[in-house]
Amino acid sequence: MTLQSKASPLAHLNFQRLKPHPALRELVQCYWHIQVNDNHHSSESTSKIQTDYFHPEGGSGIIFNFSNSIKVNNQLVSNDVFISGPTLITHNLQTTNDINTLGIRFYPGSASTFYSQPLSELVEQLLQPDELSIKGIGKDLYEQLAESKSLQKRINLLDHTLLSILKNSQPVSLRVRTAVRHINSSRGKIEIASLSELLNLSQRQLDRDFKHHLGLVPKQYSMIKRLEFARNLIKNNPCNMNLTEIALESGFYDQAHFTRQFKQVIGITPSLYQKKSKCMAESTIK
Repeated sequence: MTLQSKASPLAHLNFQRLKPHPALRELVQCYWHIQVNDNHHSSESTSKIQTDYFHPEGGSGIIFNFSNSIKVNNQLVSNDVFISGPTLITHNLQTTNDINTLGIRFYPGSASTFYSQPLSELVEQLLQPDELSIKGIGKDLYEQLAESKSLQKRINLLDHTLLSILKNSQPVSLRVRTAVRHINSSRGKIEIASLSELLNLSQRQLDRDFKHHLGLVPKQYSMIKRLEFARNLIKNNPCNMNLTEIALESGFYDQAHFTRQFKQVIGITPSLYQKKSKCMAESTIK
């Protein structure tokens, strides 16, 4: 899921992105925190339901929820701690006006350092830590975090826990890290055959490595990066490119191919996404 900055629609959730310990920064994108407490609408019958959308980006994470239950894709998640696996399509998150949630977001390919299972078993899953046998992350850590009186103390506790796990973990596969870097730098446009040749691997072996460490095959991850680039072009379009131009610039054969893939992953067409982005920008300016 792509986490937005506080200049984004998540501003209403008081979204904060926080840096991990320097020794973790190659593996952990960020810690993030959202908190809203509206005492005027505390009862369930009067709580306002807010829906936000999170797009796939290849990573996975761990979420600690200290308030009301939340809904992911209209499914109630009542666990205090849960693992969010890699996603292939846009998900929605539904919250009320009483929320206090802390999360860890791993870079694509990095979570395998902390999880015991292959990431392919986590795709599109919300799991409890004991289902993955993650030492140090579970009910005890949740209770320590809940008892911490400040956000900084919670962050320090997460740093300490992840650093302890890291000491006894296998490093991230260099081949996978190199492949991810090439896909990222090409915005998903590098040919998989060229990538395999560059790494001196068969495409089959590259697929296996990716599925273990990312949960996705290179083709799926490349599509996610192309669509991420396309979404950014749609939202920030200084050259006033039309959708056909955006499709070609993002590595799609034509607009029809672009529209089909965009709708399959994001859930709406590029033209509707463009309209929603414009409305959002205008409301932000006002």
